[in-house]
Amino acid sequence: MVETPIWNKHYSDVIKRSSKGAGGFKLARLKGVSLFSGLASKLVCVVVWLCLVSYAHSQPRLTSSVSSRTGQVSDTFLFTVTFEGSDQQVVPQLSAGGDFQVSYLGPKTVIEMNNGKIRTQLSFIYSLTPTRSGALRTPEVQVEMNGALLTANPIEITITDTTIEGLDDAPLSNTFLKHTGQPNSVFVGQQILNTLSLYTRNNLRRIKLDDSALEGFWQEKISGSNNHERSLGGLRYSVIDISRSLYPLKPGVLTIPERSISCDVVESRRPSLSSMLDPFSDKFFQDFFGSSRVTHRTLRADPIQVNVKPLAEQPTALRKYSPVVPIVGQTNMNIEYSGVPLKAGESKELSITITSSGNLKPLKTLLFESNLDFKVYPGDISETQNLVGGELIMMKKFHYTVVPLKSGLLRVPSPKLSHFNTLTEQYELLSGEDIALVVSANSAFNQSHSQVSKGKEALPNTITTIPTLPPIITAPKLSYQPDSLATKVNGVLNPRLVLAVFGLLAIIVGGIFVSVTKWIKGTDNRRMIKNLHNSATLDEVQEHFFDWLKEILKVDPAGCTYNDLRAYAKDRLAENRILPEIVLVLDKLESIKYGQQTQSTSLNELSSMVISIVKDYK
Repeated sequence: MVETPIWNKHYSDVIKRSSKGAGGFKLARLKGVSLFSGLASKLVCVVVWLCLVSYAHSQPRLTSSVSSRTGQVSDTFLFTVTFEGSDQQVVPQLSAGGDFQVSYLGPKTVIEMNNGKIRTQLSFIYSLTPTRSGALRTPEVQVEMNGALLTANPIEITITDTTIEGLDDAPLSNTFLKHTGQPNSVFVGQQILNTLSLYTRNNLRRIKLDDSALEGFWQEKISGSNNHERSLGGLRYSVIDISRSLYPLKPGVLTIPERSISCDVVESRRPSLSSMLDPFSDKFFQDFFGSSRVTHRTLRADPIQVNVKPLAEQPTALRKYSPVVPIVGQTNMNIEYSGVPLKAGESKELSITITSSGNLKPLKTLLFESNLDFKVYPGDISETQNLVGGELIMMKKFHYTVVPLKSGLLRVPSPKLSHFNTLTEQYELLSGEDIALVVSANSAFNQSHSQVSKGKEALPNTITTIPTLPPIITAPKLSYQPDSLATKVNGVLNPRLVLAVFGLLAIIVGGIFVSVTKWIKGTDNRRMIKNLHNSATLDEVQEHFFDWLKEILKVDPAGCTYNDLRAYAKDRLAENRILPEIVLVLDKLESIKYGQQTQSTSLNELSSMVISIVKDYK
């Protein structure tokens, strides 16, 4: 079987389009103007954005920041006032207030050079000590410059009373650990903030966390550590808090095992006169050249017992809206999408964000109610985590594509999610507002969709052939006619110049041909992706996928087995990064054909995989 090269197909398509006459040239010209205007508008936007950024950086700015937004009465906070955008020396003025005791620690200057311009950043660092508990506010900062007044607004800090269990009566050492788990009575799956606090009044080096094996909990690490100061027994300690979130997996009394930290402790000490006078002593060089001692220590914190209560039985009606592992904690849903109208068959992107103090890791998808008026295709999933108010808050954003199948005002029901509310101690069904779509009619899509729904194939595009007229025979000259201008120019032209002109024209025509070929190929890919979006069965997905493989592998899939197609793909796409994805799709199609997977659970997955392959192929 002889395959027609792909460029021949595209070339014939170009010839067919050109047979439509001047309208085709007019359409091409309009597309060229549209492309040029689009590039020009993007260039203008980039220039305006660069100008705005340059102007923003050139203007003087005053900002303030604090080391932490929460703490205890015994903590000390670092308050930083930053002035940038000018090399002029300024002195910030702090408003008086009774919430904190303020002491100035010193300045910090940073000088940067960017594109030949010098940028100066001057920071003033203060120490803030709370005077009471509650919602306190940092001082307001003002700077006067060239007659203008720059202001940095106060920052709110939540301060609680100092309560550290087990340290009130015990003698305090210079370095020790404190192990906490809050709350200590939870439901199965409810979050426990497990914090290991390292208190020290010495310099520490090579700090290493050595944790024991953790069983019975799902663990989520919290990146970074919280460094602050705290007053205990009239002594100031530097504190490092290392936290993680634990989610118990079973009821009963569970134990969070002991935690330990190994480090080198640098302690100042007085030199011994006897060791300094005895050169044969082991401490001679330590006492003679230094007055500090380095000791390697391993600090251990006691285990913690937590009472874990079982969850109530989930109602049968809510189970299909719940992930494999129930979400336990306060949970919210937010839906975002554009309200711009669209036509039937076009797609609209929407994002759904789930925010919860519970564990969202097992949540892989959201459930939409099935409907014949639209189709929903899953997209990417992104995750973020933040520590807010002593809890790890997880945020999971799901991206979906909605394709309406008819015109009118359509309402896509919001997906639903079941979770356990620890405040009411019962399961609740979470849902957002319905997604409203204003859909206008699309005659081409409606005709194709109605024929496909009736089991008919869409009508092919018909091309009207213009009849070719017989050539006109020119009569010979009957009398003398002077040479035309074209004839005179033809006799004067240099053959090299003619060749150069024809060479330039060949380059221009070749460039146009390559551009048109790429545009046509992109049109075919877009048409293929649209067909995959509209596929209602696995047979349609396989048919479109095999049509695409026929062009890529130059082989007819109809006469090949799945093993043959895998072999052709490995032979002809050995260096292409989409080869593993193609083999994976062929494996899934084969397993579905021989009954190892069901069609209902594989349609969306396979169509998404094939669309990704078509987009990524180069």
